[in-house]
Amino acid sequence: MDYLTKDGHLTEEGIALYAETLQSENWTALAKEVGLHIEDCSVCHGEALALYALLSEMDKASEEKEVDNKTGGKLVQMKVLRWVMVAVLAGLSFYFYRYLDRPNAQDSIQQDQPIANEEVNKEDVTPIVKEEKEPTTPKKENTEPSSIPTTPASKPDNRDLYASNFVPSEQMEALLTDAVRGDDLELISPQQKAIFQVQENILFEWAGTIEEALFLQIENNKGEKVYQTALSSLQFDFQADLPPGLYYWRLESEEDLLMLGRLELE
Repeated sequence: MDYLTKDGHLTEEGIALYAETLQSENWTALAKEVGLHIEDCSVCHGEALALYALLSEMDKASEEKEVDNKTGGKLVQMKVLRWVMVAVLAGLSFYFYRYLDRPNAQDSIQQDQPIANEEVNKEDVTPIVKEEKEPTTPKKENTEPSSIPTTPASKPDNRDLYASNFVPSEQMEALLTDAVRGDDLELISPQQKAIFQVQENILFEWAGTIEEALFLQIENNKGEKVYQTALSSLQFDFQADLPPGLYYWRLESEEDLLMLGRLELE
């Protein structure tokens, strides 16, 4: 099959083939002429990556819908089970009140009993003598410093506590090889693969001009979206209120993926 047009660019089939290869990571199925052309043509490369991003979003949406359907079914089952339990408890309460809690006729008869008036023999009462306690001397507190050396407890390493959060995503790392796809934009900060502290402010800044709306999205190394916002300018101050780990950020327009980067929180 010929994957090139008369203008020397990839056809729609060629672009779709490259996007599907990125999704499946089965590079043996990629036609050689498509791979060679993608390496030299930034236009076709950008279109293929945009199609790949769209396919990834569609897969995420379908997975979330499937999870919502399963959750809704469980909620219905729990509501039915709760109403069944209420009905059973109501039946048991009526049974105990109707048959077990009836007072017997003999229980209501009060028997008169004589009140016993016993005189207390005053001679049997013995006086209580309080024992005098000997004064006790307070114990001396040991004010001498302890001879046992104490060492401050070492703080746990975030990488040990969040080891799974620092595993790089193979899918996103493959896209980082061509991280800048916006011809009219230049990344100023943060630098690629920069390291920050948790709760530290991270300045996102680009140089250039663009007239369409921009969006900043941040996801973790498992592909889960943790933050998204619309940008009113090419500068945004973000407070990294996230757990330690690797994170990937995307700069997108309404129709295209413009730039991609990675940062690390410790």
